[in-house]
Amino acid sequence: MIPSLPDIVNLLLRVRTARFCDASNAPPLRELLAKGGYHWNDAVAQFDLAFGWLAFPETAGDWDLDSGEAWMIGSSYCLSLGGHSFPRGGDAQVALGLVPIAYSPNDVIYYMDANGLCWGHDTIEEMDAVPAAQSGATLVARLILETEMWQATNKESFGDQRGAQLAQSLKLDLISGASDAWGRWWCSPQPVDGQYVFVAEYSAGQTAASDEDGDADQGHTYTFRAAIPQHDES
Repeated sequence: MIPSLPDIVNLLLRVRTARFCDASNAPPLRELLAKGGYHWNDAVAQFDLAFGWLAFPETAGDWDLDSGEAWMIGSSYCLSLGGHSFPRGGDAQVALGLVPIAYSPNDVIYYMDANGLCWGHDTIEEMDAVPAAQSGATLVARLILETEMWQATNKESFGDQRGAQLAQSLKLDLISGASDAWGRWWCSPQPVDGQYVFVAEYSAGQTAASDEDGDADQGHTYTFRAAIPQHDES
């Protein structure tokens, strides 16, 4: 249970058997940043205290850290394992001082700047990183929700922003901890016919986070259902 994350996100983490990995033998964050040529960043340090060394799989079920299919959260975690040769966003973004805070299993890197703003960078399809979330907690919440969304088989998508309209018609509650100027999420307060109902809405330009076809000029909206078993807190 991570207090800064919404209840539905913590439920998804339990279902996905997420875990905090052993960091006892890792160098301290300050040392890792210096080795990579990054400046010390108080916002990144606070993010690491809350989320550092969290890992969860791309697909729910049994998994191991060596599978290559796990999300890695926290700058210490990312920089300890290497794998992306100290990325900083696009060539023109070095001055932003972006520090990696999350690695995906599919070559998308997320960063935090000195002000705590999070950026996303699809290193295969995009030249530059784009703003992705106003805070680290919001980013983590959305990454976990998006992971559920991408594997949903009953997803609908719309090439505009209609999330509030759909959420109202479906009687969904805003997931405030996963919502900001770049994206908003809603969820049914209880399962409907055994499944939670989700709606996600992303602003224009959020291709790294939300768009499958590269056409996000009008934003994008998704709706899907997910059967999420209830796990005991114990």
